[in-house]
Amino acid sequence: MTKSQKRWLFVVVTVFILAALILAETTKHFFGRWIASTIYDNRAIFLSCDELPDLSDVKSVMEQHNQVIQEIKNIDPENIEITIDNSCPGKGSLIIYYPSHNDRTQIEELLGDSFFGIPWKGINR
Repeated sequence: MTKSQKRWLFVVVTVFILAALILAETTKHFFGRWIASTIYDNRAIFLSCDELPDLSDVKSVMEQHNQVIQEIKNIDPENIEITIDNSCPGKGSLIIYYPSHNDRTQIEELLGDSFFGIPWKGINR
């Protein structure tokens, strides 16, 4: 293999790897999740407005599971706040504000990935 062919192969492989990384980030948000979690101690959700549940469903699930909402707040009653993110017209998710990584860990243990099917975002403030 000549020096020119090696260079060409290196460029093609590099472009292929970069394209794969960009595609993975745009679909799975690995880097964005890592930054949110590691640097900011937040729990991000990367869903489009179309992927979010209807706002009425969010409110209904919150009313049905009010006891769990209270359990979350009881982790740190003075500092945990739960609100509905209605920034997408007619759609929604939950936002849970917490003061520490320990609180976030307890909330994640209680809820897992969703609040009874409703996506939730955690913000450390």
